[in-house]
Amino acid sequence: MMQPHSRVDDIKFLPIGDRYDGVSMTTLDGILRRMASEDETLTIVDTGAGKLGNVWQMAMLCSTVLVPTSMSWTDLRPTIDFIKELDDRKEDYGVVNPHIVVVPNRTAPGQKNFSQLADALEEVNAIMAPPVSDLSVARNYGRDFQGINAVAGTRFREEIERLGEFIIDYVISGELDRIYQTA
Repeated sequence: MMQPHSRVDDIKFLPIGDRYDGVSMTTLDGILRRMASEDETLTIVDTGAGKLGNVWQMAMLCSTVLVPTSMSWTDLRPTIDFIKELDDRKEDYGVVNPHIVVVPNRTAPGQKNFSQLADALEEVNAIMAPPVSDLSVARNYGRDFQGINAVAGTRFREEIERLGEFIIDYVISGELDRIYQTA
């Protein structure tokens, strides 16, 4: 989705996770540290779901971690465990970052009640973002996906735009930093 809006050399694919060697982890560490020192940059790291493992060090370099989860307890329980582990690391280091933003995904299109997720988030230091009901419209395009304009007029586009506005209003603007500094 980012490729149509970015220069070719700005997007890098690095397979990161416990299954991969330390070279990719070291490369990502260098990229995150370099990007954090530059103004007007946004770095997005998409990792697989699961335990923090060796990725926790990278997460601690981030200002915000977006955590997608479905409303199913099969996904929700490991999500809460993941956030608790990040909360423990933040407490150990005496920091408020990374902020944790939970994005409800694969929700029913007309779902209005998110109390189950809201109740679960009371256990952790996280906020809830606007939901995304289904990414399948983008997946149907496969490698030929031409960005957000390719899905004009769909619910997916509206939901992604709403999520993007939330990220701009709270993450990029620094509003989450202001909220947590005064808390």
